Amino acid sequence: MATLGRRERVIVGAGTVVALVVGGYLFLVEPLLMRARDGKSERELIRAVGEGIYVGRVWYTYPINGQRAGDFTCTVSGDSYLIRDGVLAAPLAPNALRINANIEQVFAHPIGVGNRAEPALVWGAPEAYYVSALAAGQIPFAAIDPSSSVME
Repeated sequence: MATLGRRERVIVGAGTVVALVVGGYLFLVEPLLMRARDGKSERELIRAVGEGIYVGRVWYTYPINGQRAGDFTCTVSGDSYLIRDGVLAAPLAPNALRINANIEQVFAHPIGVGNRAEPALVWGAPEAYYVSALAAGQIPFAAIDPSSSVME
C-alpha cells in the first residue's frame, strides 16, 4: 500500500477474468482495482484545484525515451474543461492540448485522489483498470498547432 498523503491511500487488488464489451468489441480482461480510501468527490477535487485544467479523456498515449525513463506523451481528446475559481468554466477543444511529462511529475504534486473507481480500458491490454481520479499540480501542457493535424 503506497501512501499519497496523510489521509489518501491506494489499494490495489486483482479479480477474476471478466468479459467487457467496448465499442462492439469483446475483451476478456482481468480487472485491477485502484481505489483511494478517504478520497474526495469530483466536485471537491475541482474546488481544490482552483485554477487549472480538467482532463476528461486522453488518447495517443505513448512512452517516449523508452519505458524505463518514465516520459510519456498523450493528447487531450475530449470531455475536458478549464477550471476557474474552483468550478468547470469552459470546454476545451478536443485535440488542442498535449501532455508531455514524466510519470514522476504526475505524482510529485498531488492535490487529491477521487473516491470513485472508474473503468479505464487500455487498448490491446489483457486487463481493465479501475482507477480513481487524480488531481495533480504542475503538469506540463503544450498547445497543438491546428495546421499540423491537417492532411494534405
